[in-house]
Amino acid sequence: WFEYGTFCPIFRVHGYKSNAELWNYGPQVEQVLTQYDQLRYRLLPYIYSAAWGVTRNGETLMRALPLEFSSDPGARAVSDQFLFGPALMINPVTTEGATQRRLYLPAGHDWIDFWTGKRVSGGQTITADAPLDRIPMYAKAGSVIPVGPVAESAPAKTGPIDVLIYAGADGDFTLYEDEGDNYDYEHGAYSVIPMHWSDKAETLGMLEHRTFRVVRVTETHGAGLIARSGFDASIEFNGKAISVHVPLPTKR
Repeated sequence: WFEYGTFCPIFRVHGYKSNAELWNYGPQVEQVLTQYDQLRYRLLPYIYSAAWGVTRNGETLMRALPLEFSSDPGARAVSDQFLFGPALMINPVTTEGATQRRLYLPAGHDWIDFWTGKRVSGGQTITADAPLDRIPMYAKAGSVIPVGPVAESAPAKTGPIDVLIYAGADGDFTLYEDEGDNYDYEHGAYSVIPMHWSDKAETLGMLEHRTFRVVRVTETHGAGLIARSGFDASIEFNGKAISVHVPLPTKR
């Protein structure tokens, strides 16, 4: 249940009994649960970006296989697997004591075992290992997945972002970031960084040049639709570190 919950839009420990803290299930189970708690935090850049896709484009975090692979009859018959975001296929284990489970890999793609890195061709049903500490997970070839460091809270944005490349096809991902502690994103205070993986060239790239328009929002300036407001600064980014002073705007 906890492992499955790691890949739900809302992840929390709850149930019909009290004392649901991770350490109340014994050392072995605590270690497994902690592993998935840490994995959830590491995936936050990926999850947060996918959540932006929900807001911006009407996408969904949990995607039934027929939604993504509508032309694959095998995928249309699957009801107990799902994509978490655009890249990760999750295969919950629902049989008590099971150490394996059968799962379908949609056709037209190679799939990479998240835990081992082993590549498997799509269009087939396989038996995947599922020990207590490992829910079967596969990344679609061509996926670009940004992950952060292990953290203890969502606002703790420390350390670099690692970008995991699952080669085998071209792929794209848009990294979304905002301040994370307010609603300024509704007024345009966010960034989107498109990433492209070229499988033939074996290169990961992003736009060489970006323009960021900065608005310092006050009660008299910048609130509401940014398109109707003036910009206080324009930053031309070409790969070099830059800092720009944004003073309080004069009343307009």
